[in-house]
Amino acid sequence: MTAAHHLIIPIACKLYSLQGTNDLMNTVSKVRKTLNPDLNLLGVLIGQYDRVPVISREIREEVERSFGDLVFPVVISKSIRVEEAIAQKKGVVELPIKDRIKKEIEDAAQELIRRSSL
Repeated sequence: MTAAHHLIIPIACKLYSLQGTNDLMNTVSKVRKTLNPDLNLLGVLIGQYDRVPVISREIREEVERSFGDLVFPVVISKSIRVEEAIAQKKGVVELPIKDRIKKEIEDAAQELIRRSSL
């Protein structure tokens, strides 16, 4: 964070990830105050999202309440495709599939490009 211009906070849609976010935000605040006042928080990207469990939806709502417009409009769903890509040492977008996860990652990348251009 001391050398970065921009920061994206990925949050896995799991209870412990949400709890650790407060510690991370305290660290970001300290870095801005002491080492890198130009550090820009581009946003929060929710990952490993499963639409079925109520807890996942509640965590997503809490993240959106806490971070507002900083939350990327796209979420990255929980998918075995990600594990397969890691096992094959490839990016998900390199896999020869037409899958929702691939589209979500491409949309997140486009949002990242848009936000970093502002």
